[in-house]
Amino acid sequence: MSSNLTAPVIAGLAVGVGFIVMFAVVANSSFASTSSTFHVSRYPSMSLTIDSLKEKYNAGEPIDFTLNAHGYGPDCPEAPSITIRDNSIDQVVWFYDPINLMGCNDPERNSVEINDSWNAKERLSILPPEVNIKQPSINQTGTFTFSASWYGEQISQQILIS
Repeated sequence: MSSNLTAPVIAGLAVGVGFIVMFAVVANSSFASTSSTFHVSRYPSMSLTIDSLKEKYNAGEPIDFTLNAHGYGPDCPEAPSITIRDNSIDQVVWFYDPINLMGCNDPERNSVEINDSWNAKERLSILPPEVNIKQPSINQTGTFTFSASWYGEQISQQILIS
């Protein structure tokens, strides 16, 4: 290679590596991932987390968890939508999806400060009997995906039932 081409080739490689690093940083800031928990945020200052959800349960064991929403998000009093999906057959095996008519997905809604928690055992135990939604427990074994959507945010985590 002639010495006239060495400098442009090195500069081109450096720019290419810079673009790859910049893309990785931007892509990593688009979603947060800890172990097998994935979170996607529409509101940059909104945080949706899951507490007390274990990575492994015994078949039939009650699954308890608490969803926490903190930060600034849409002004809409809503309950979370939650699903547990069997990964082997791609089928929902448990869900809680109350009717939310407040239009929380409307991007024009005002942003307000939110500090809210939703515990499955607590909230599901006070539902009237005719609703017939109980705290989740899965009697089959395998890998499942727990997913929740609340205040316009989404979060999911893998759980193993053995």
